[in-house]
Amino acid sequence: METINDKIVTFLNPKTIEPAAKQQLENIAELPFVFKHVAVMPDCHLGKGADGRIGHCDEGSHHTGSRRS
Repeated sequence: METINDKIVTFLNPKTIEPAAKQQLENIAELPFVFKHVAVMPDCHLGKGADGRIGHCDEGSHHTGSRRS
C-alpha cells in the first residue's frame, strides 16, 4: 500500500497510474463527503465521472460498493 497524498491511498505503484486517472483521483479526493481517503484498486483507470467503481467505508468501517455502467 502506498500513498499519493494524505487523501489518496493506492494498492498499486502510483507511477503506473495514467496522468488523467491520477487527476480524476485528486478531484474525487477533494469532494466534501470523502471520509479519510480514497482507496485506489489495482485496476485503476480513467472513467466517466468516477472510475466506474464506487466504494466507500463509512465511519464504522463497513464497506459498501457498487459498479456503475
